Amino acid sequence: MTEHADRIHRDAIVRLSDLTLTGNIIEAVTFTNCLIVGPAVILILGATSLEECSWDAPGPRALFWEIDDARSEIVGAVGLLDCTFSACRFTNVGIGAHRKDLPKLQAGFGL
Repeated sequence: MTEHADRIHRDAIVRLSDLTLTGNIIEAVTFTNCLIVGPAVILILGATSLEECSWDAPGPRALFWEIDDARSEIVGAVGLLDCTFSACRFTNVGIGAHRKDLPKLQAGFGL
């Protein structure tokens, strides 16, 4: 089910590419109990939160994409700005992060 002009997705299969047809930022959207489908590399921005989510990945080396700290612009990634993900499963989705942010991000995922 999708409500409020695609601002709330619940119990749905959501292709990230469908939400980024006109730009590369998904902003202020809530996802609950959804299957989030790539292929995609996401960047976690602002106050985005992920609670009780799971990832279809063989391990952290496959999941996290390291971005050089000197790099300030990135093309092709999907930015998640101030979004909320609760009890979602991500498939074929990686996470991009600057090298300096990786340890904190990985710790947040219990890795």
